[in-house]
Amino acid sequence: MTFVIIPAVQPGRRHRFDVLGVVLASLGLLAICYGLVEGQRYNWGTISSFISIPLIIGAGVVLLAAFFVVQRRRQDREPLVPFALFRNRNFTLMNWVSCTLSIGMLGIFLPLTIYLQSALASPRSRPA
Repeated sequence: MTFVIIPAVQPGRRHRFDVLGVVLASLGLLAICYGLVEGQRYNWGTISSFISIPLIIGAGVVLLAAFFVVQRRRQDREPLVPFALFRNRNFTLMNWVSCTLSIGMLGIFLPLTIYLQSALASPRSRPA
């Protein structure tokens, strides 16, 4: 049904893939997420030799800052994130709303999941 309902959209030119943008964004987000997830395991300190959790998180922040600098310089070409999108008030507002809802849902579902796994799964909580 997709081929019948949705028209074929053929752009007049081929799009270029922003490899540098993808690499910087991926490595930055990976470093920050790894540091936040594994931080408690390493007691928010050293992993090995000079590599530490704060260093990994800091490197992730630097990589994301480099991503935004690169994207700023590529706005005249074909960037991964066109900043012109954020000039649209509705687009920007709905991004903030989506982010707030995601944080709120995480705040609800994470404790609920831990409660269901620990409190309700223990043998003492089962009726006799």
